[in-house]
Amino acid sequence: MILPEVGADVAGAPFDMQMFMGSRGRERTLREWTPVFDGSGLVLEEVVGLQLFGNIPVLHPKN
Repeated sequence: MILPEVGADVAGAPFDMQMFMGSRGRERTLREWTPVFDGSGLVLEEVVGLQLFGNIPVLHPKN
C-alpha cells in the first residue's frame, strides 16, 4: 500500500499494527517507496486507488 504524504488513515491502523507485529514491515508514502522500487529493478507504472482501502503500486521490470 501507499500512504498519503500527509494525514492519517484511521481505518488502516489495525492492519498497520498487524503488519508491524507479524513481520516488522511498515507502510510507506510514494516518496519512501521510490528508492525501494529503484533498488529492486522495478519501475512504477501507475498507482491504483482502491475503492475501499488505500492505493497500490503497479510495477514492471526495467527493460
